Amino acid sequence: MFRGGAHADHPLCIMGDFNVVLGAHERSRGAKNPARPSQEFMAFLDEAQLHDMDTSGPQFTWVTRRSNHGYMATHLDRVLVNDGFLDLWHSASATVLPHISSDHHPILLKL
Repeated sequence: MFRGGAHADHPLCIMGDFNVVLGAHERSRGAKNPARPSQEFMAFLDEAQLHDMDTSGPQFTWVTRRSNHGYMATHLDRVLVNDGFLDLWHSASATVLPHISSDHHPILLKL
């Protein structure tokens, strides 16, 4: 298991597609299956002392318009930071940008 808490004063930022939701609010109404939070991912965030950084821009970071599923959108891409990161870059911001060729929206991190 990740031992991030032992180095919480060192700045840490992890960005990417984690392919997991933290609750029903992270899926669009068009999603067929109800979203249940990943208990393992939530435990990882807690143990590693990481926070899901607030973002501006579109709420959902992944979209699909498959003919058999209709429209679905989900918040899968994240910027995870610890207190050490926030202490060093207290004015950092993350913006979800429009997606162009991918079904994922890129996220721009400004320090």
